[in-house]
Amino acid sequence: MTGHAHPHPPEAHNAAAGQGPVLVDVDDDHGALVLVATRLLGAEIEVSHEGLAVPRTHVAVLARQLGRGRVHAAVYPSLAAGRWLVHDPDDDSVVLAVDVPGGVVTQAHWPGSAEQERAAG
Repeated sequence: MTGHAHPHPPEAHNAAAGQGPVLVDVDDDHGALVLVATRLLGAEIEVSHEGLAVPRTHVAVLARQLGRGRVHAAVYPSLAAGRWLVHDPDDDSVVLAVDVPGGVVTQAHWPGSAEQERAAG
């Protein structure tokens, strides 16, 4: 993972990047985050830790096989446990705060997405 403090515009080449399995690295102090973001295929989404002085990190939203279908998601394979802020790739505003506990994979949905509405209902 790379991390730095400036926004990235969506990169068209990411939409066709490797969409195979992702190896997550979780332990008592680190968790993983799967951010479902259907309308943002190919965009690089940055996250920042709310309480620790760790660099931002970003990954692309890719089409990933899930059973017989596909889901568009960004997978952050190892994040320090705590609250992470999800930044809009267009204006860098914080659109979502997600608690990522150590030892587990947490799933979140981009605000306003159909997936988020189904999960809340």
